[in-house]
Amino acid sequence: MAEQTCNPTLEIQVEPVFAYRRAVAKWARDLETRNPYFSFWFLEVGRARINWDGGERRIPAGRAVLIPAGLRRHHRFSPDARLLSLSFRAWWENGRALLHFQSPAVASPAASRLLFAAARRAIELSRAAGRDPSPAGRLAFHGALELFVAEILRWATGAGILAGNRAPADPRLSLLLQSLDARLQAGPLPFAEWKRETGLSRVHIERIARRELGHSLRAHRDGLLLSEVRRSLDHGGESLKETAARFGFFDAAHFTRWVRKQTGRNPSELRRLWV
Repeated sequence: MAEQTCNPTLEIQVEPVFAYRRAVAKWARDLETRNPYFSFWFLEVGRARINWDGGERRIPAGRAVLIPAGLRRHHRFSPDARLLSLSFRAWWENGRALLHFQSPAVASPAASRLLFAAARRAIELSRAAGRDPSPAGRLAFHGALELFVAEILRWATGAGILAGNRAPADPRLSLLLQSLDARLQAGPLPFAEWKRETGLSRVHIERIARRELGHSLRAHRDGLLLSEVRRSLDHGGESLKETAARFGFFDAAHFTRWVRKQTGRNPSELRRLWV
């Protein structure tokens, strides 16, 4: 179901969420959020601060930061801040998360410049694909995105950030992931049904998911669901009410609240932040 790309050398699956390069909007300068995907920032101008439970990072201009998926954080930007931002999901072919880390990681000045160059190229090609959404344009963008994520992995490995394990995932988890993908809907997860199928309790299921994926099954589901929602918004053929109904939300208002909780943005704003 997911629009995926694969680097055959690194065996990475990559999926974009949104990308932009601009001044930080006033409404987004002081915001609390929790996103089910990796977020990469390069602060071109100004300064920023990220707070989360148990820590704080201050980011000066000219530095890159990678924020882990699922982290609840509060960020603040200075009024003059200009940001390059590239959000994405990335995992090994067996479904394991690409990286396991618990707090925002700030790159050195030299590493920041390398990561910025790779991210800028991906964003340039995303804009080109938006102007001319041909298969060739999309392919070029995804290729640049793969190269950017490969650069992220090389930097993270050198910086001591734990790379996800490529060993085979637990087969019981594979069954649950297939179930999620086949019936991608909002709302409570079917733990009772999964217990009948696997014999595993909710606690045991979540323990396996966190060990194999690096986050909860709900976070994994929300990431998949957000990717599908993003594609629907990108194509623009449905109303918000129709999209909400297709993915099992109560109504358009419920759908809008969920999107804003996941991304810090309304659905209409996501359309402007993607190609």
